[in-house]
Amino acid sequence: MSGFQKYKECPECSGTGRVECEVAVADFGAWRGGELRLVSVDCENCDGTGSVVDDGFDDENWEDFDPMVAAHGY
Repeated sequence: MSGFQKYKECPECSGTGRVECEVAVADFGAWRGGELRLVSVDCENCDGTGSVVDDGFDDENWEDFDPMVAAHGY
């Protein structure tokens, strides 16, 4: 068995390593109390690398997913 792992493009960031998210910015002078701003941050799924370990599961089809196999390998 080989010690190398297969990698695939991260489904969360499409391989860019960055995702956009909303961050609350306080503005105490405004009647709403602030606003939401769109910022670009490192993808949490791939830690900003753009690739994840290929687990053999189809990211679009979850019918065959078994959480016990994913967590424990049995």
